[in-house]
This record gives sequence, structure tokens and C-alpha cells, in this order.
Amino acid sequence: MTDVVFLVADKNMEYVLRGLLETESPHMRIGCGPFTSTIIVATGQNDPGLYTRAGEFLRGLRALHVDHALHPASAEWARHAQATCTDASIALQVVPVDVRARGTGLEA
Repeated sequence: MTDVVFLVADKNMEYVLRGLLETESPHMRIGCGPFTSTIIVATGQNDPGLYTRAGEFLRGLRALHVDHALHPASAEWARHAQATCTDASIALQVVPVDVRARGTGLEA
């Protein structure tokens, strides 16, 4: 499963994005946790055209949101993910998980 799909309008943007993603620890540069990614280049598109046709390129894409309920706003995040995916016509599965601390803590 891929964590992030980048949809870019041309080879130049792909080149720039690959440059970022191929650096050491790119996730730290953009302020998130480690992720796997795929870049889709929609050749022949410009940025506004790609924005209006993104649904065509992403048709069939599915999303997964894991709600571990560790943050008080986790249910709100799940609702936001659902709204975002609904707007983009992307199927979303929200999976609640139980990660209660056992023994020495959550990360044990």
C-alpha cells in the first residue's frame, strides 16, 4: 500500500518532487512521519487543467484512515478524512484500533 500519491502536471514537477523525496529523511523536511509514495505524471496537463481533471486520474484510488484514538480530536480527523475523500470521489475505509497501553507504555 502506498501512503501518498503525488499527482503532478509535468516532468519538471516530477523532477523537483523526486529531488525532495530522494533526500535523506524527506518526511522530516515536510514535517510528517515516514511514508511511501508514488508520483503520477499527467503529461499534457497544466496545473489548472490537472486540478479540474484530478478525479479522472485518481479514479479507483482508495484511502485508509487508522483511528487509534490517541488524540482527543481523532474522531474529528476521521470525519475530515471522510469529507475530503467524499469531495474527491475516493473510497475511504476508517479503521478504529485499540492501542491501550499494556505493561510499560504505548510503544512497548
